[in-house]
Amino acid sequence: MSYYLNYLEHYKNLNLHLSQICDWIKRNQADSIYHNLNNAEKEILNIKPLLTDIQSIDNASFEATLKNIVRQKAKILDAYEVWFSEAEFIGDKQAFEAPDVIVLLGASHRAMDIRLVESLPLLKRHTDSVVVFSGGGFLTVESEADYMHKEAIKAGLKNTMLTEKASMDTIGNALFTKFELKKIGLLEGANRILIITSRFHTLRAYYYFKNILNNQNDRAVAVHGVQTTCTKLQSIIAHELQSEYEAQKKLDLFNSQRINPVDDQAILLKLFFKHKLYENRYDILNHYLALS
Repeated sequence: MSYYLNYLEHYKNLNLHLSQICDWIKRNQADSIYHNLNNAEKEILNIKPLLTDIQSIDNASFEATLKNIVRQKAKILDAYEVWFSEAEFIGDKQAFEAPDVIVLLGASHRAMDIRLVESLPLLKRHTDSVVVFSGGGFLTVESEADYMHKEAIKAGLKNTMLTEKASMDTIGNALFTKFELKKIGLLEGANRILIITSRFHTLRAYYYFKNILNNQNDRAVAVHGVQTTCTKLQSIIAHELQSEYEAQKKLDLFNSQRINPVDDQAILLKLFFKHKLYENRYDILNHYLALS
C-alpha cells in the first residue's frame, strides 16, 4: 500500500516548470515526459477500483492526482504552442540562411498547399538550392511529391527539383531523401540542409533528419516551420508527441548508434521488418537496398 500511496502523492504534487519543459523541448525529450504522464494516468485509472475496495485510499486522493496529471500535460502542450509561435526554425542557423538543399515535406492537400504558398518566397530566394519534394502519402492519383512538384512549376519555381515518392512518414522522408540525393551524386555536396514542414511538426522532423542526414556530424541541418491555421493544435501536438515516442521505442533506430555512424541499411531493414507502413514493401527495399 505504501508504494501506491507514494505513487499517488508524487503525481498529486508534481509541478513542472516552464524552464524545465523548454529544456526538454530543446533536447527532444518532452515526448518521453508526456508519455510517462499518459501512462501514469492510465495506471491510476486501472488501479483505482481495486484499491478503493481493499485499501483505505479515499476517492478524493485519486481525483486530485488525476486532475494534476491533466494540468501537467496541459503545461507541456501550452509550452509547445508558445514555442511554435516564436521559433522560426530549429537547428543550424547556416542551414536555414544558406541551404544547399531544401526539402519540402508532404502532408494532406490542405497542409501541402499552405506549406507551398508560405515557402515559395523562401525557395525563390535560394535559386541555387536543390529542392526535394518528399512524400509518397496515401493518395491514389498521385504522390504528395508529384503534386508539390507540379504546383511549384506552376508557381514559377526555377530551382533544380527532385521528387522522393516512397515515404509514408517522417522517418521515410529523411531516409529516402538521403537515398535520392545519393543516387544522383548530390549527397556529398549537401553540407547545409533545410527542411520545411508545418510548425507543430518541426521537432519530429529535426530529430529524424538530423540523425539520418547528419550521422557523421558533417552536415548542418535546420527545420523551418510554416504557421498552420488549426483550431485543434494542441490535439495535434499531443498526437505528435505520442507518435514520436512510440516510433523511437519500437524501432530503436538510433539508441545503439552513439559511437558508430548511423547504418542506413540497418534502418531500411528495420522499416521493412518492424514498421507497419513499410512491412513487406519489397519494391522499396529492392529500390534502395543498393544505395544503403
